[in-house]
Amino acid sequence: AAALPAAGRAAQQASAAGAGAGAVLGAAREVLAGAHGVEPDYVALVGPDDLEPVPDEYAGPAVLLLAAHVAPLRLIDAVDVVVAPPGVSGA
Repeated sequence: AAALPAAGRAAQQASAAGAGAGAVLGAAREVLAGAHGVEPDYVALVGPDDLEPVPDEYAGPAVLLLAAHVAPLRLIDAVDVVVAPPGVSGA
């Protein structure tokens, strides 16, 4: 159950380091992929106003939506992040 908050923290750390949308998503997915007993349902980076997935070139505020099965439960979380413009960071 701690995997979802850990994935959110990883995404926030990536965004704080200036990562773009793909790297922010990748950071969260990596944590969930390595978590024992966790079956990810979805990981999405969406715009805060329309909740539509953001494109790779997106920059600005976003929400990371997470859902995973940790038997027998389905856990969900939402984490605010700020995505850097492409090419700004080495992350």
